[in-house]
Amino acid sequence: FLIGSVIPFLRLQEFKKEYKEIDGTIVYSNPSYKVWVGNYSTRIEVEKVFLQLKKRFPTALIIKPNN
Repeated sequence: FLIGSVIPFLRLQEFKKEYKEIDGTIVYSNPSYKVWVGNYSTRIEVEKVFLQLKKRFPTALIIKPNN
């Protein structure tokens, strides 16, 4: 998941308070910082969590990281 924000550090703190069971980190991707959360094996797992997150973080996106 990717949650866009002007202030990524505060967004990550906000996220971690509400979703303690989901890991999150900040990644720099030129020209901005992004908050990445979750690590899922299947699209079904992602969709299930994404629906919950989208309510609280409307700018959230599903992404597939480059490996």
